[in-house]
Amino acid sequence: MYNSDEDLIEAGVSFKTKTASQLKSKRFNGKLKIYREFALATLSALTVERKHNLDKGGIPSHFYALDAYSCTGLAAIQWKKHLQGDVHVTAADHDDIRLIQQNAERNFLRSQPWQLDPIRVPGDPKTAQTDNEIFTCQADARPLMAMEAFQFIYLSPYKNSSTCLEPAFHSLASEGVLNLVVPDLSIFARAPHVVQRAFSAQVIKTEYLKEMAARTVLAEAARAAAKYSKGISALYVVSQDDYLLITVQVHRGQRAVDGSLNNVSHLLHCRFCEERVFLPNQLAPHDDPYSFLTCTCKSKNLGKTAVILGPMWKDSIFNTDFLSRITKEGNKLGLSAKFSEMASLLLTESMCSSGAAGKTISDSQGKPQKSSGMSYGNTESDGKIPTCNLSEPAEPTKQTEEIKNTSDQPVVVHALGKETLRCAEDMDSHRKRKADLSKEESPAKRQRKDYVEDTKQQNVPFYYNVSRSKKGVAHKLNKLVLLLQNNNHQASRTHFDPCAIRTSASVSQFVQMLD
Repeated sequence: MYNSDEDLIEAGVSFKTKTASQLKSKRFNGKLKIYREFALATLSALTVERKHNLDKGGIPSHFYALDAYSCTGLAAIQWKKHLQGDVHVTAADHDDIRLIQQNAERNFLRSQPWQLDPIRVPGDPKTAQTDNEIFTCQADARPLMAMEAFQFIYLSPYKNSSTCLEPAFHSLASEGVLNLVVPDLSIFARAPHVVQRAFSAQVIKTEYLKEMAARTVLAEAARAAAKYSKGISALYVVSQDDYLLITVQVHRGQRAVDGSLNNVSHLLHCRFCEERVFLPNQLAPHDDPYSFLTCTCKSKNLGKTAVILGPMWKDSIFNTDFLSRITKEGNKLGLSAKFSEMASLLLTESMCSSGAAGKTISDSQGKPQKSSGMSYGNTESDGKIPTCNLSEPAEPTKQTEEIKNTSDQPVVVHALGKETLRCAEDMDSHRKRKADLSKEESPAKRQRKDYVEDTKQQNVPFYYNVSRSKKGVAHKLNKLVLLLQNNNHQASRTHFDPCAIRTSASVSQFVQMLD
């Protein structure tokens, strides 16, 4: 327990939870310490990436970060103390901000009051900050985000988090990041009608409740971002006690929006064995939805044995490349051992969920860039055919064929026993006139980015609880993970449940392994 009468220290920041004029402390939650550390590591990784882009000739710009529900100002003070002039920090709270100002002075930072200006255009440069200065604003988070633009937003609302999604995506710039804390996960188990009102989704109590809640919030976030012509990609999800930390990155453009919405689907859940599968997105009704399930509960029982839940986010909820970056930044910042342990577990889980290689983004020139975790479905409705990320051998083999096609239609090539998709445009590229690479590109021109999905990666949603699958038997989870991997299944431990395993095996295969 935190004693508000004494000076507290977290991540090198000294603070108090109440002032002398307050009868009781403000709504400070000490359980969210691990989330504030993840926010600090995420912001540090973003600033490092920004410096790297500037070294390559990018356009210099300010990096604005917002702690919307600042309360004591702890998160904002941590950002400024560790990152200093690399980030422009604003701490806001709808209540009295004197506590934020006092905590800033306690850490040798100067707090500058900042008032909202309805005449100011969102996105215009703000007043510059020094290395030991933060802005404090007494305003509600929603109108603040509606009137100003930020590149990083940390939201830790006291109650319902769904009301903050639309203002947050309205405020976030392209490639911006949102850190959202979802409180009170118990409503997903005991109050499905509240979830229906807040997130427009149907849920029931399941063994994978926490991940179901995360995917439900991600689906609502994708729909909220789509209203502002923005798509999202999930970077990571952290579960701690009765809270969730969901981190997403924003991508501007119609193609990003369509790909983000294609990752939202309904879930078919068996009420007997808890087998689950995402239903394909289509307008026509499914003739036999039970055929999507691998279990035989329908044939053995009367009545309706499955329910349709969601809509939920069906793509991966982890980005392996980004998790490795924040793990590295956390070690540089000297964060707690709990953060290092949690980040390592997330990194291992992400390799099972989305593959260690991750997904790549290539620009219009075909140069690979860092992954953003974005996954895209069918884009035939846009009249465009996505290119595939091919891994070709270094030397041509006898089984490889050279196909020439002058039409605009794609060519299907069977090579090495695998079916790949190649566009005639890529095959004709060697006959086109090469661009003059000696001339530098204009930094003001925005380069088009094509989102490419690695078809080799297989998303592994949800997990199985070992204690429920085999009651009364104590299993060594690490040994079971190795057994599943030896049988050509993706498997790993999960941080959502200490007694559960994330695996690509079906329920029947999983129970067979337990036996």
